[in-house]
Amino acid sequence: MENRNNILLTVAGIAAFSALAYIIINRTSKTNTGMNTNPNLPRGYRNNNPLNIRISSSNWQGKITPNTDGAFEQFTSMAYGFRAAMVLIRTYIRTYGLNTVSKIISRWAPDIENNTENYIRRVCNTTGFSPDRIIDPYNREDMCDLVYAMAIVENGSAPSWEDIYKAWELYI
Repeated sequence: MENRNNILLTVAGIAAFSALAYIIINRTSKTNTGMNTNPNLPRGYRNNNPLNIRISSSNWQGKITPNTDGAFEQFTSMAYGFRAAMVLIRTYIRTYGLNTVSKIISRWAPDIENNTENYIRRVCNTTGFSPDRIIDPYNREDMCDLVYAMAIVENGSAPSWEDIYKAWELYI
């Protein structure tokens, strides 16, 4: 039991450090569009697109046009990037019936581009959700926890909960 508690404390410490490092780095190098130009940040965080949504014809709130990335959407703030991800996940659920963690991630990060099973496992480890957990797109905990964990997988470090909660308010 003590070993498990030590592991949990270590994981919590790493997550807290990652979040603090992200916040410190993110507060510097902002352009007039709100994007972060710090080359040390992952692409998703530089683009304010923490779940790496590919460029599409969707007219997202907060979308930057013209896009300078060429492959992934860019947003004026991290909150708008998280909001777009929540809207897209809601579409997966309502339009395509992809309502579990496993089904959502299998579409989000297909095997042809990703190690989908590992992605699902990492999200489930972070959230405590099972792969078969049904996600309610109108439940704050479900959506915020899911995008938080997906952002960690996409970028390698924890995002700001403040940005996620702002996104929820924009989304709902």
